Amino acid sequence: MTHLRSANRLQRSYHYLLAVYPVGVLDAIYTHVHGSPRTMSEQEQLVAPVPAAAPTHVSRPPRRLAQRRWSWSWSQLKPLAGVLLLAAVWLRVDHSALWSRLSRLHWQYVCAGAAIMVPQLLCLAARWRSVAAPLGVHLSLRAATREYALSVLVNQLLPFGVLGDAMRVWRQSQRLQTRDHPLSLALHTVVIERCLGQCIVVVWALLAAPLWLGAAAYWLIFALLFALGACGLSVLIALRARAFSQTAALRPLWRSGARLLDALAQVVRAPRVLLVQLSLSSLIMLSIVAQFYCALYALDLRLPLLAAAKVFPYMMLSMALPLSVAGFGPREMTTVTLYRAAHLSDSDGLAFGLAYGALLLVATLPCFAVWWWLSRGEQVHTPRAGS
Repeated sequence: MTHLRSANRLQRSYHYLLAVYPVGVLDAIYTHVHGSPRTMSEQEQLVAPVPAAAPTHVSRPPRRLAQRRWSWSWSQLKPLAGVLLLAAVWLRVDHSALWSRLSRLHWQYVCAGAAIMVPQLLCLAARWRSVAAPLGVHLSLRAATREYALSVLVNQLLPFGVLGDAMRVWRQSQRLQTRDHPLSLALHTVVIERCLGQCIVVVWALLAAPLWLGAAAYWLIFALLFALGACGLSVLIALRARAFSQTAALRPLWRSGARLLDALAQVVRAPRVLLVQLSLSSLIMLSIVAQFYCALYALDLRLPLLAAAKVFPYMMLSMALPLSVAGFGPREMTTVTLYRAAHLSDSDGLAFGLAYGALLLVATLPCFAVWWWLSRGEQVHTPRAGS
């Protein structure tokens, strides 16, 4: 009876996977786990009918399939969120003033801002290398720049803004097949590098908060830091707790979090890594500020230094939201809101956001050129099954 129940459960799981994933994906996963392709007899055993066991309970509709369908619909609707935000901003501004500003667009400044992407890629690649080295992943500057150029190219042209990073993780894991847990190792290098880079932007945003809120911002910063510290301490205690690791449902999450925490500790303890991260992230942030000013000059706009310090960090944070293509939507909503709060023209704020979005799209050309130039003669090594 136990054997029949196990066989029925295995058959239902296999048919569920067939309904969700293509057969080729299942074969690739089986080959990766077992080291050899799946034989026809194994497929027939899974698909073959199993004698039915005596019903012990009333079958219920699978919840995971409904949840997956809901997640698919949400994933398909997420790019529309950026469109809806952009439409909402469009209805709030003066259209005649907006078209008048956009008609003055000077493409030479847009091209100059796009050219800044090349040294920015070198800094991004060097920052990734500095994180990967303490974890035992040694990348040449050429390989890191090539992979980062492809990552930025995909991030700018496809929705969500993180698919390029996912591709970078996968391509890096293919080169680490001789290591233990290659996918986790590649994921740790990318996640830690992106998080440490965002920390600089968050710190700038916190420092700019008093420019908006005055003395009340210090209490807000203190509350945020206290909440972040409490959350971090709670996560640390949970990851180190034995009861948490012994729970079957939470064991995979515990293992992933523990590995990521250990990898972060290795990076932080490495000599001069934090100094290198701070230096490179500051250079990257300055290059983004230069691109902001190129977008402003392309529209014959001028923004004082104090106003730029109040607007730019929140624009950077808004573009990190995975809701649109090339940041369109959240960036414009943030820019228009901040311009209106600073008693500036909201139509100029929308024009500024759109001009910077156009600059990012033009910047994909240097990214493609760098990736193509550095990919000449290079081949992605994909290990064969069982090797």
